[in-house]
Amino acid sequence: MPRQRGWRRWCPCFFSSWQAEVSDESRFQVGAGCRARLSYPRRIPTPYPLPPVSSITPSQKYAPSAQPSSGPARPTGLALACALLLSGTAAACGWSSPPGPPAAQGSPQAEQQSQGAPDNSQQGAQESPPQPLGPPVWTPGIPKELFDVVKVVDGDTIHIARHGKVDKLRFLSVDTEEKITGNSYSSRTKPQTVYGEECTLWAKDFFAALSVDGAPPRVGLFFPDGEEELDIYGRLLCHVILPDGRDFNVLLVEEGRSPYFNKYGNSRLCHRAFVAAQVRARAAGLGIWNPATNQATTPGAPSVRRPYGELLPWWQARAQAIDTFRERRAADPESVIDAQDGEAIGQAGNGPAREIEVFCQIDRIFEEDNGDRTILFRATDKSRALRARIPSSLRAAHEALELDSRREAFHQNYLYLKGTLTPGPRGFEIISRSPDQWRPAGPEPAPDLEIFPSGSTSK
Repeated sequence: MPRQRGWRRWCPCFFSSWQAEVSDESRFQVGAGCRARLSYPRRIPTPYPLPPVSSITPSQKYAPSAQPSSGPARPTGLALACALLLSGTAAACGWSSPPGPPAAQGSPQAEQQSQGAPDNSQQGAQESPPQPLGPPVWTPGIPKELFDVVKVVDGDTIHIARHGKVDKLRFLSVDTEEKITGNSYSSRTKPQTVYGEECTLWAKDFFAALSVDGAPPRVGLFFPDGEEELDIYGRLLCHVILPDGRDFNVLLVEEGRSPYFNKYGNSRLCHRAFVAAQVRARAAGLGIWNPATNQATTPGAPSVRRPYGELLPWWQARAQAIDTFRERRAADPESVIDAQDGEAIGQAGNGPAREIEVFCQIDRIFEEDNGDRTILFRATDKSRALRARIPSSLRAAHEALELDSRREAFHQNYLYLKGTLTPGPRGFEIISRSPDQWRPAGPEPAPDLEIFPSGSTSK
């Protein structure tokens, strides 16, 4: 095999001299003068060989290769045991069953539309459209429409040219580690890591390789339920479909470059495919599941690692709360309302006075001049954000709720609040006269020390 070329990237660093090994082909070094050098191969290999695009069949997409990984990662006994346990759970839940029959004409599944929707006509009669939780093997098919990639920001964010303008894309259900920017901003849930930098460089090479005859690389898009949705940063939330029909979002999890990110709810398109992909990646010790990833090789040197042992249970607890809310909302849409749905809040507030139950997440808490507490809930449209007000005379009775902690990581952040909407000085609000109006919307997460890396981050 010919030797792969390496290249360098420089960035400031505030650590003393230390060395951390990411994998057998990428190293992070800090020397005198507090400058960091990242040296990477020009092409980072996939954890298992992929057949040529022309030879890929629907049954092969995302199926684990029979050939062993050429990388240094080997599943430890604990990781293998956890993977077998998860695999057994997946089998018990029916995740390994084949896709069901096509949806009936006129059903929500049959009516699902998307921008650049994949064409499944080439996949044969055995293929079925995605179900609400999706099949264990998700094969979207060849995109009908492709768009130019104009910029790769990091492992889960790119910019494309579409309809005469540039759209910023944020890939759904994935969350690659943060690249090293050199600034002081970092958080425990999203620390800047060496592997985040490596994943960014890999993504740039990956999309560059899609270029044909010097033209910009092109990709297709897929939107769950056919609805385009923006995040709070104005980025379009979607699945990126490669020209050969593979889902890039699932590929990131399959290769261990991202965990299955269900912090904002389980995937409505291919939840089981993401779960199965993560089980395989963990069993093989790929990427973030490799004990050597982000681990310093110098004894006593600091390591910055993302605490997946705490993150995954936290995300799962939030996802469970969201799934329960969706079921309740479907059963009683008039009484169970999402605080982020400004239109539904407006309709309930402007109609006859009635008690509703709001599914909400605290954004900020304000101390008013008169001693009241105002709780601002998260909203897509901040001009229509809902608030709750706790009168000063009732604040002591609400202390046991510990509402301040509900904003923090590793806690159940979603709540239900019962009450009647009333007009306030800044919009609609609910006056909380009793702590009994509040309750958690889902379970409280607990760290899972069986998940590698464990729930600790050292710096």
